[in-house]
Amino acid sequence: MRFYIDTEFIEDGKTIDLISIGIVADKETEPTLYLQNLECDFSKASDWVRRNVLLQLPEFNIGNWRPLPDVKTNKSIWCTKVEIGTEVLNFINRNCPWLSVQGGGQEKPEFWGWYSDYDWVVLCQLYGTMMDLPKNWPQFCMDIKQLAVMKGNPNVKQAVPIPEGVHNALEDAKWNKKVYEYLCQLSMNPS
Repeated sequence: MRFYIDTEFIEDGKTIDLISIGIVADKETEPTLYLQNLECDFSKASDWVRRNVLLQLPEFNIGNWRPLPDVKTNKSIWCTKVEIGTEVLNFINRNCPWLSVQGGGQEKPEFWGWYSDYDWVVLCQLYGTMMDLPKNWPQFCMDIKQLAVMKGNPNVKQAVPIPEGVHNALEDAKWNKKVYEYLCQLSMNPS
């Protein structure tokens, strides 16, 4: 079962701090998950992140660069990292119920992202180290940009226009799914 992921984060060359995560499932029973990190240190955001990511966050007070004051008391998209990890695991499990398949194996999740290296690291950090990932999860994320290069590096941004909510983790995850589907229709580029 494929899951298309995207995250927004603050990074300083030493650490990656999750801002938000969006996941789109390949099937339509529960197609999306979107959460924002209540524990993110927004004071470390660069001007670029403030302009292009934080200004677009729902339930966010741009006056003091913090989540709205009532998010701790009302159920919202804002969660602690532990809660985000639990919600992500529950979402994956509901959409990929580890069904037995021929050969005695199990259906496993397959994660796909666009330039996904940092996205994968910040997702893994929700569970501790990569060795702490949930059972049956891969220790890697497939990269859609890499697939595009293997398909001859077509101009995917022209074929699949970037949504207006660019730098919104959920909108970007939805775009990732569309790009993957577009690329799968193309034949491989012989090298």
